[in-house]
Amino acid sequence: NGPLPLGAPVNAFVQFELLRFAPPGSYKIPIKVHDDVSNANLEFTPTFRVDAPAIATPQGLEIRDFQLSRVKGGPAEPAPTVVPGSSVYMQCNVFGLQFQDNRSRGSVRLKLSSPAAEVLVDELVDNLNYTAYYHPSATFAPITDEIKIPPGASKGVYTVQYSFTDDVSIQTMTVESKFEVQ
Repeated sequence: NGPLPLGAPVNAFVQFELLRFAPPGSYKIPIKVHDDVSNANLEFTPTFRVDAPAIATPQGLEIRDFQLSRVKGGPAEPAPTVVPGSSVYMQCNVFGLQFQDNRSRGSVRLKLSSPAAEVLVDELVDNLNYTAYYHPSATFAPITDEIKIPPGASKGVYTVQYSFTDDVSIQTMTVESKFEVQ
């Protein structure tokens, strides 16, 4: 606090979050510093490397890594078996969202049908409205949801459908899976 002695170093700290979909390779961060007192400029460009697998470019709206599980963030289960009063968790990645003016627009809907094919739930569960100034072709949105099984749920196999709509490209993808209530 107060003025620094002439020639004293000024320390700085820069932190940023690397996006999940940053492609592998070398990156540069150009840094420019201006000293108003001595009217001097300093420029330097530190580099760093991202070691990550390359992400395949989507060919339109795509749902990848869709899975159901009995545990939030848990391993994929082809057809989880649950009991009334518990939950089934969904997670996936939505690729290929189109951006207009650096914004995506869309939605995720859940449709849940009983063992008797009666629609129990048909609702909006998430939106795909993002603002991003950097959105390479491998940009994706991670989506999660919890399906709560009512305590009095009937036994049998339930059908779950998630519909993902991109309002910019006017595309919809639907993924269907099943789980069983015992």
